[in-house]
Amino acid sequence: MRPLKRLPKSIGEYAAALTEAQNEGAAHALELLLYVLIDKYGWERDAVKELMDRVADQARAVTEGYMTVKDVRKVLREEYEIIV
Repeated sequence: MRPLKRLPKSIGEYAAALTEAQNEGAAHALELLLYVLIDKYGWERDAVKELMDRVADQARAVTEGYMTVKDVRKVLREEYEIIV
């Protein structure tokens, strides 16, 4: 994230900066995950592309209201014992 050169002038400007920072953080986390899968686990390009397609499908489901990130977190914790 680039540093703020000045304080936001409005709540809307602050919200936009916050959203941009959150999106950038999510993109970095995904890049790190993909790098580990490729570098440490030997995933091939097609497998990574398939994973990204599935991630996009799930993101679309969240955006369209079919599920929430809270739902995903609950499944990961309760069914797979994964806590992020």
